[in-house]
Amino acid sequence: MRPIVAHDLPRWAQRSGAALLVIHDTKDREVRFSDGARVARSWRAPLFATTGLGHVKLLRDASVVERAVAFVTG
Repeated sequence: MRPIVAHDLPRWAQRSGAALLVIHDTKDREVRFSDGARVARSWRAPLFATTGLGHVKLLRDASVVERAVAFVTG
Protein backbone atom coordinates (compact mmCIF):
# COMPACT_ATOMS: atom_id res chain seq x y z
CA MET A 1 0.00 0.00 0.00
CA ARG A 2 1.41 3.37 -1.00
CA PRO A 3 0.71 6.01 1.65
CA ILE A 4 -1.51 8.83 0.47
CA VAL A 5 1.10 11.30 1.69
CA ALA A 6 3.43 9.94 -1.00
CA HIS A 7 1.37 11.99 -3.44
CA ASP A 8 2.56 15.20 -1.74
CA LEU A 9 -0.96 16.43 -1.05
CA PRO A 10 0.26 18.93 1.54
CA ARG A 11 2.23 20.84 -1.09
CA TRP A 12 -0.63 20.61 -3.58
CA ALA A 13 -2.99 21.92 -0.91
CA GLN A 14 -0.90 25.05 -0.48
CA ARG A 15 -1.31 25.86 -4.18
CA SER A 16 -5.00 24.99 -4.34
CA GLY A 17 -7.72 27.28 -3.13
CA ALA A 18 -10.25 24.46 -3.06
CA ALA A 19 -12.30 23.71 0.02
CA LEU A 20 -11.89 20.22 1.41
CA LEU A 21 -13.68 18.07 3.95
CA VAL A 22 -11.72 14.97 4.94
CA ILE A 23 -13.92 12.06 5.98
CA HIS A 24 -11.89 9.16 7.27
CA ASP A 25 -12.49 6.09 9.39
CA THR A 26 -10.12 5.34 12.24
CA LYS A 27 -10.23 1.64 11.32
CA ASP A 28 -9.62 2.11 7.57
CA ARG A 29 -7.43 -0.74 6.30
CA GLU A 30 -6.80 0.84 2.88
CA VAL A 31 -5.43 4.24 3.92
CA ARG A 32 -3.99 4.94 7.35
CA PHE A 33 -6.04 7.35 9.45
CA SER A 34 -2.88 9.29 10.22
CA ASP A 35 -2.48 9.99 6.50
CA GLY A 36 -5.98 11.44 6.28
CA ALA A 37 -5.38 13.51 9.40
CA ARG A 38 -2.16 14.86 7.90
CA VAL A 39 -3.97 15.88 4.73
CA ALA A 40 -6.62 17.66 6.79
CA ARG A 41 -3.97 19.51 8.81
CA SER A 42 -1.99 20.50 5.72
CA TRP A 43 -5.11 21.73 3.94
CA ARG A 44 -6.45 23.35 7.13
CA ALA A 45 -9.58 21.35 6.42
CA PRO A 46 -12.11 19.87 8.81
CA LEU A 47 -11.67 16.19 9.59
CA PHE A 48 -14.81 14.14 10.17
CA ALA A 49 -13.67 10.90 11.82
CA THR A 50 -15.78 7.77 11.93
CA THR A 51 -15.05 4.50 13.67
CA GLY A 52 -15.91 1.03 12.45
CA LEU A 53 -17.08 1.95 8.95
CA GLY A 54 -13.82 1.19 7.19
CA HIS A 55 -12.91 2.46 3.73
CA VAL A 56 -16.17 1.75 1.90
CA LYS A 57 -19.08 1.45 4.34
CA LEU A 58 -18.72 5.10 5.32
CA LEU A 59 -20.04 6.02 1.87
CA ARG A 60 -23.45 4.63 2.85
CA ASP A 61 -23.54 5.96 6.41
CA ALA A 62 -26.30 8.53 6.99
CA SER A 63 -24.17 10.78 9.23
CA VAL A 64 -21.38 10.84 6.65
CA VAL A 65 -23.76 11.67 3.81
CA GLU A 66 -25.40 14.37 5.93
CA ARG A 67 -22.04 15.95 6.78
CA ALA A 68 -20.87 15.86 3.16
CA VAL A 69 -24.08 17.40 1.85
CA ALA A 70 -23.93 20.13 4.50
CA PHE A 71 -20.32 20.88 3.54
CA VAL A 72 -21.05 21.10 -0.17
CA THR A 73 -24.24 23.13 0.19
CA GLY A 74 -23.17 25.25 3.15
